[in-house]
Amino acid sequence: MPYIKEGKNFLSKENIEFIEKVILSPTLPYYLVSYKEDKRIDNDSVTFGHLVQNRLESESPQTVVKSPNTYNQTVDILNNFLKSINQKCYFFTRIVYNLTIYNKNEEKFIHTDHDYKHKQIIIYLNNCDPLSKTCILDEKHKLIKEITPKKYTGVCFEDLPHYQLLPKYGYRVVLVATFIS
Repeated sequence: MPYIKEGKNFLSKENIEFIEKVILSPTLPYYLVSYKEDKRIDNDSVTFGHLVQNRLESESPQTVVKSPNTYNQTVDILNNFLKSINQKCYFFTRIVYNLTIYNKNEEKFIHTDHDYKHKQIIIYLNNCDPLSKTCILDEKHKLIKEITPKKYTGVCFEDLPHYQLLPKYGYRVVLVATFIS
């Protein structure tokens, strides 16, 4: 059975305050992420992201941290989640806040986040459309787990193919991190 662990009740008061006052604030910049150039996707899907730590494979180590004002608090949230599910992490390979909204595209962007062995964390940060689930697949792309988003809950899984269902109303904010264990 693949490694999939869910967690809740892991955030400190400081974590929640940071999420509510900084991450969900209208002043935190989220930037357009277009998949138009990604040959794996056959549509014009877009999302918005606030990049905290760039992919280790994409830049030199001197410029990995992209959001120094959110980095320490974000890593604290991730470490609290990992501790709650008894999971070790040697180092993070990418950290980003993703904000998705409804758009006309119904296609699912099935992907793994890296071409190397890693684990994935998704932490749901707002009350959103409960049908905007995370779907985890096996290597043959058969559905093995659907995660319903619930505010302040998280899931960790190995480098399996996955996708999200877009919200039909409102928006969905998640903290996404990948790591080596």
